[in-house]
Amino acid sequence: MLFFSCWLIMLNDSFIKVGVIMLGLVAVQTACNFFVDYQGHAMGAMVESDMRSELFEYYLKLFFSFYDERKNGQLMSGITNDLLSLAELYHHGPEDYIIYLIRFIGAFVILININAKLTLAVFIFLPIMAIYIKN
Repeated sequence: MLFFSCWLIMLNDSFIKVGVIMLGLVAVQTACNFFVDYQGHAMGAMVESDMRSELFEYYLKLFFSFYDERKNGQLMSGITNDLLSLAELYHHGPEDYIIYLIRFIGAFVILININAKLTLAVFIFLPIMAIYIKN
């Protein structure tokens, strides 16, 4: 009986350690998400501002006949929508690829520690799947 109670105490200590580690990892992930979101949106706003300035300078150089043939409201609406889409792409595109790469590598490391043969068997098919999806 004494052995059983000691084993339960050890089990509880290991669960507490794992729980504390998981809470720490969640806190780190939350802080990183906040940083990426804040910095990413700031960068996206700066990129959008620069592109607006460049487009405005370009529009100033166009001939008056260009504006005679087109409505100014449609030009401004097109610029606004296109720039918003580009800014979102420039902000979320690189960020998402980096996050997915880190998660992919992390999953690979965890799975290889669990069962190396099974992990390699699964990951061997990824290039084949990529070629199949591409076609």
